[in-house]
Amino acid sequence: MSSRRLIYQNWIVKLGFDPTLKWNQVSKPTPANKRIVRTVNEALLLLDKSETDFIRDFYFQGKTYRTLSEETGRAVYRLESLHQGALSKLRRYLANRLGDDLPEDCQPKPVCPLCRHERREEIDRLIASKSRRETWRRIIRQLKEDFNIEITTPQRLIGHFKYHMSGKGGT
Repeated sequence: MSSRRLIYQNWIVKLGFDPTLKWNQVSKPTPANKRIVRTVNEALLLLDKSETDFIRDFYFQGKTYRTLSEETGRAVYRLESLHQGALSKLRRYLANRLGDDLPEDCQPKPVCPLCRHERREEIDRLIASKSRRETWRRIIRQLKEDFNIEITTPQRLIGHFKYHMSGKGGT
């Protein structure tokens, strides 16, 4: 697959960037596009320098993992991890800032089965009801019986509590 095809299938491009132009130019400067470009630029400033450089090189300049690996000296698997982390941060920020202007396929997707559940508020209350001295066994059993959610380890619940319920991370 050519790097040009890869760029045009990307959600950042759908937000208003034409990869044939310089990274900060827009092909059709409508008010919505200007707002989107400004918001994307703000989001890029919030990333670490290595994440910002990766996003610009990969999406705006069309460089491949192999090329970036050779230029930076990082292993491809490390670049993939950097890529996923940067995209996750960008999606969360852009979803919060752009709201309805963000295309449907660009919205962050919850990966947590507890966050995706239609009765999430009840699940969060159940998890919050656990005392510090209590084990997760009762919660795991109730999730299976009442919500048909199969959780096999308490780490999933701890992660949900820490990152999704406390407002530190996103879903």
